[in-house]
Amino acid sequence: MRAIVLRRLWRACAASALLLLFVCSASAQKLAQCKSRPVKFVRGASSVVLRGQLEPCDQRVYRLRARQGQKMSVVLLPSENDVVFWVFGKSPRESHALVLDGIHRNGVTDWTGELRFSGDYEIRLGRPPVSDSAQARTLPYRLEVRIESEKGR
Repeated sequence: MRAIVLRRLWRACAASALLLLFVCSASAQKLAQCKSRPVKFVRGASSVVLRGQLEPCDQRVYRLRARQGQKMSVVLLPSENDVVFWVFGKSPRESHALVLDGIHRNGVTDWTGELRFSGDYEIRLGRPPVSDSAQARTLPYRLEVRIESEKGR
């Protein structure tokens, strides 16, 4: 009889531990979800420098609006930090955001391109999906974003 009670108690403890592990994991994933941060240019300025630190297992998202025909340049420093970025754009006619031309699927540290439509753009910072090592520390970065007006305006 005592063995049956101990087995039931053991099973209840094991089930509780698994449930607690699942709840903690789900909470951590929810906290790790990205909140986009707006990019604000000072009136009359064509560039902005964004600084931050990428926490382990995190991603940073910056959002801005730009117009068709403008030229955008994005540079991430330091480039050897195992942090990369992707630039996504969503035109009013598209149902989902697309990675802009010239950006590798594993991310880049330097990109310049002409914007094909007016609308919302996102710059997502993170670790490359093919990274060899786990991120054990916070990675500081400096992101330089420049948008130049259309030609002839």
